[in-house]
Amino acid sequence: MSVTFVQCGSNNVNSEQNKIEKSKFVDERDGELYHTVKIGEQVWMSENLRYKSTNSMSYKNDSADDEVGRLYLVEEAVTACPSGWHLPSESDWDELLKFSGNDTTTAGGKLKSTGIWQSPNAGATDEYGFNALPAGYYDVQMNEFRLRGKNATFWTLPVDDSTKSYYRSIYFDDAEIIRIQPYKEFAFSVRCVKDSDK
Repeated sequence: MSVTFVQCGSNNVNSEQNKIEKSKFVDERDGELYHTVKIGEQVWMSENLRYKSTNSMSYKNDSADDEVGRLYLVEEAVTACPSGWHLPSESDWDELLKFSGNDTTTAGGKLKSTGIWQSPNAGATDEYGFNALPAGYYDVQMNEFRLRGKNATFWTLPVDDSTKSYYRSIYFDDAEIIRIQPYKEFAFSVRCVKDSDK
């Protein structure tokens, strides 16, 4: 499948090396259309994954909420991205954060969508078109859906032979992005990054 990238405005990025380009592609598994953005040398989905894998779930089991993305347990998140894309690794996230100034106290705001979030949506500028969406999460042990509109949490690829899984999380009332290892089971959003051509 060929994907054409069209350059957009500068989005406050001055370097020729740091152009931001937007495009879109269709997930051939289910025909879902996704918007994408090239940030630095990486191409990210600018939407949360909506693919209905076996154990993925809609927020509060209401498929009407799937527009903001489905929620995935880490075991499914690892294989949920379409061909040519993958669940971001720790280094993928580090590269994105480096591009955004390497300051975790402000990077969340630069990545957050300027809409949908509950007020005050602190620091939200969506400076690079990443469009982080507040899909909330599911707590398996409590059997409870939480924080739709207030939180965006994304899985990273497990490390150390899949024994450690981390996530990156942003909240409505703070511009920070945090990195945490879960202490129990959750279902979070998936944001895919394109495989490198190198």
